[in-house]
Amino acid sequence: MALPAHAQITRNLPASGQIGTLTADPSLPLPFVRIDNRVFRLAPGAVIVDTGNLSIVHAQIPPRATVLVDFDAAGDALRIFMLTPEELARLRRR
Repeated sequence: MALPAHAQITRNLPASGQIGTLTADPSLPLPFVRIDNRVFRLAPGAVIVDTGNLSIVHAQIPPRATVLVDFDAAGDALRIFMLTPEELARLRRR
């Protein structure tokens, strides 16, 4: 039986990630992002992933989004996943 094209796939989100709020801040140049009112540097090769599991560029960051952030050893944001309400609920239960 075929699934509809809009069927949701459970993403494998990093267990070490931290939940936060990503805010678009046009005053911040690359490679910086604002998460929970703190400025973080994007790690080399960092990826920002939207709720549809597509990678986006810095200029496509929405005004505000709940995210799961995975940091590298230097404390730079390595992977940023924008979360759906269902994913957020699942993460808060863990």
